[in-house]
Amino acid sequence: MKFSVIIPTYNSAATLKILLDSLAKQTISDHEVIVVDDASNDDTATIAASYQVKYLRLETNQGPAAARNHGAREAAGQWFVFTDADTVFEPDTLQSIQKAVDASDAAALFGSYSGEPANSGFLPSYKALWDQYAIDMTLQKDQRDLYPSNSWLPRPGVVRREAFHAIGGFDTRFKGPDLEDMEFGYRLFDARYAIYYTPHIHILHHYPRDFFTEQSRFFRRCVLWMRMTLRRKRLDSYGDGSPILLQKHICGLVTFWLAVAGSLFKPLLALALIGLLLHTFLHRRFLSLAYRKRGLSFTALSFATYWFHTVSAGFAGGVGLLTFLLGNK
Repeated sequence: MKFSVIIPTYNSAATLKILLDSLAKQTISDHEVIVVDDASNDDTATIAASYQVKYLRLETNQGPAAARNHGAREAAGQWFVFTDADTVFEPDTLQSIQKAVDASDAAALFGSYSGEPANSGFLPSYKALWDQYAIDMTLQKDQRDLYPSNSWLPRPGVVRREAFHAIGGFDTRFKGPDLEDMEFGYRLFDARYAIYYTPHIHILHHYPRDFFTEQSRFFRRCVLWMRMTLRRKRLDSYGDGSPILLQKHICGLVTFWLAVAGSLFKPLLALALIGLLLHTFLHRRFLSLAYRKRGLSFTALSFATYWFHTVSAGFAGGVGLLTFLLGNK
């Protein structure tokens, strides 16, 4: 068997059903689907029983890292395809993965969210566009038209069986959906396994519609990312932790503090205005993408949302730095 699709899930019966529907429509059949129920108390078991999947249940909630490892131990495939229970596959997703693994020397591959959310609302639409921008527009092709990366994400994430077991799977010290996925990718890279982003592999994602829920997750991941990055002394190849986007975040954060200081010392407001214009210019590609996709009002709200995320990331980075220096590593 070529592929084992491994899905950790905890109280996600509604979105799990949508994902399993999409997996049942795949254009290739050389795969198995493994659902690892992380001690859910909803209808997950009933949902899984209505599909041709291998259902595994953990008796205590242990987090997605442990659930993925459990699924991998029971998997028969040459390649493990990790995805979360709140995603949706296109009918040709596994076929695209098959072409990608056959065409490269990769030990691991990952795709990206499609730019369109699986659910409705402003925040899901904004997050879908931002995720597309943060990955698709930051990674660089090499001379072979491949996109090498120093990390990995389950969007979906594909790993050769031997590579997964060689580095010991996911770190089960991560008990929640934190950065266990990126930390896994860091160890793959440090073990000299080739990791590539594959832009033709896209899936949809159900994003939080509640701003507080989304923001609290984002803040926590930023704190953890700062501590991990300080230990590794290496930035990411893509996303918010890449050199390209970090420069833009820093520009936005400096502008914010100039505006705050300008309330006390008026001449600094001129510098804040310059920072605002520069920040807008640096994000012209994202703003153009938002405008083409959703229109002017969506673009304006997206700009304000990104500003909030930039400031939040700055505070989270400060917390991460402080806890690192205090020895809580």
